[in-house]
Amino acid sequence: MLPLPVTAIGALVLGFWTAIALLVHLLVIPRLCGRDGQRFGAIHSEVPSLVALTLGLFVSFNAVWILERHECVGKAIIDEATALTSVLDDADGLASASGANALRLAVANYATNLITVEWPELANWTASSARPDELDRLRALVRGSGDADMIGALHRAEEARDLRINTGLASMSTTRWTVLIFLGVLAIFSFGLLHADSARARLLALGIVTVSITVCLVVMLVNARPFVGALAFRPDQLELVLKRAESSVTPAAPQTAPQK
Repeated sequence: MLPLPVTAIGALVLGFWTAIALLVHLLVIPRLCGRDGQRFGAIHSEVPSLVALTLGLFVSFNAVWILERHECVGKAIIDEATALTSVLDDADGLASASGANALRLAVANYATNLITVEWPELANWTASSARPDELDRLRALVRGSGDADMIGALHRAEEARDLRINTGLASMSTTRWTVLIFLGVLAIFSFGLLHADSARARLLALGIVTVSITVCLVVMLVNARPFVGALAFRPDQLELVLKRAESSVTPAAPQTAPQK
């Protein structure tokens, strides 16, 4: 469901909770409380209020975790691209033109690997923080240059990559989602009990609760996986690094044939 547009996700979530609300409104409450809603007497508003408070606190706790993780991944992507750009900047200052050219080419190959190989793996949940061969070659060239600033920049890029992968692939546990759905159903049931004596008031109350739960869950779902869906992060910054690296690579001079 997550790769779908936000409107489609919203429609599916709204349909799910609407079905539960209608089930409670049309079947559960009339059978449980009777047609007049007086079988158990009056239900005080404190009961659904406590359920709604519990649901709100639980939603807030998990929503904050999801949104903060999403922002952390976005910052890591920017930091990674910035650090690779610093490597290119430092390569421009090397005395050896051939060494600088090799570094630019290595950065371009590494950025290509991140864009074409690692990014699809992030979307498929199969990415690994193990260093690819392109990164190993870049590390060897950077260390061989002896430039402390360049070595530090590449180290920052590696740290940002690890953070992007490890944090981006973290997910909210199934237990949390299950508790969230249970509390939502309990909130709908509680507000149905509160208005058991009036079908119109019950329908209005359940409609408001349903929309509220839907909005919260849609916000959480579209941010649940940073590399999937309408709000997924794209490798735009890394594409800029690749473009910069490729444009700065100096073509090798053609070799002239020896004269006889």
